[in-house]
Amino acid sequence: MHMVNQQTLADQLGLSRATVSRCFTNHRAINPATRARVFDLAAQLGYRYMELRTPVARKAKGTAIGVLVCYAGTFRPNDRFENPGQNLLDGVSELAQLRNVHLDVHYVDPSEQSLLSPSYQKISALRRGRWRGALLIYSFPEKVVDSLSLRFPCVSLVEQYGRADLNCVDVDHYRGVSKIINLLTDLGHRRIGFFSTHLALDTQWAMHRFSAYFEKLFASGLDYNPDDVVNVARPAIQPFKEDRRPREEERSAILGLPARLS
Repeated sequence: MHMVNQQTLADQLGLSRATVSRCFTNHRAINPATRARVFDLAAQLGYRYMELRTPVARKAKGTAIGVLVCYAGTFRPNDRFENPGQNLLDGVSELAQLRNVHLDVHYVDPSEQSLLSPSYQKISALRRGRWRGALLIYSFPEKVVDSLSLRFPCVSLVEQYGRADLNCVDVDHYRGVSKIINLLTDLGHRRIGFFSTHLALDTQWAMHRFSAYFEKLFASGLDYNPDDVVNVARPAIQPFKEDRRPREEERSAILGLPARLS
């Protein structure tokens, strides 16, 4: 198997080796988005700068932040609209450069429920407790969050876990969806659907955005059609007796009610 090094990263990204090297040393001349692309590809290919450079790792101890991305796959440049994770990496990279903090970016498998699972075990700095803290991008299993919180100060990006001991940096789902629907209606659209990527874990943000979508439709005088909603859970409930009430499938889609009510 070909050894991954900085030249490998440079060739795949169309950058010079010097630029790649400067990304790992937080050089101020490097654009944060470029640095994030390098960190991202390094995580995909398994390149570990901190582990390969012992003096740097020793010097950086206490200033290294782990970035765990719970995502089945890896980000691509054309994912920036559908996948805000890349934009999050850009922002984290910029702040890390300003604070002279080293980032250690890793993808982990959403289906794995323990830090003893393979995608976590291969992260040497996680096993050895070398991080000062950890940023969690997207939704993680509760057991994993519990274990990580016992080892490091953690901050969740995008996903809210409802825990007092875990800070979260979230987005304004309601305002964002409202702006999108305003733009579409200004362009003359009257039938607007809602699509969510099918995820391995239940995510609160998906339902927050769907709630905003549903609310904004009614506020804009638009019709709601369950057939226009994709990958949002629509469990069945007992039907209502009055004909003017929403259909069973429609109501369950609107309210996100449990599969059965006693």
